[in-house]
Amino acid sequence: MVTHSRFDPLCKGCTSKDSCKEKAFLGTPVIYQEQCVGVISLVALTCEQQERINDNLREFSDYVRHVSSIFVSRLLEDQGGSDNIQKMFLTMIENMDQGVLVVGHDQKVKFANHTALKILGAKAGEYDRSAH
Repeated sequence: MVTHSRFDPLCKGCTSKDSCKEKAFLGTPVIYQEQCVGVISLVALTCEQQERINDNLREFSDYVRHVSSIFVSRLLEDQGGSDNIQKMFLTMIENMDQGVLVVGHDQKVKFANHTALKILGAKAGEYDRSAH
């Protein structure tokens, strides 16, 4: 959890902290079969959003953990194979009203939902679609 980006100790070694647009970040790992398979997070890009996260830190933290738990329980229900898990994951984030970017091990965007594309002013296909 970072409530004041650029000044938080977690941001200390970041080479982009001077140009960082994030005001606050709240995230929790998604742990599946003892491995981190992703992160569910809320990011504040405006002072108003930062204030809202700071004022409701416990509620937002509980919410992010709850979403992570739901995601893991859905993974456990649908152990029909990695293709089904990937399809379920993509369907879930495609239908979220928050912007979502999926970043691969190579630090490249593998998937962006419609909301993220709208926020970023980007078009589908302007990222590496190899994750599909």
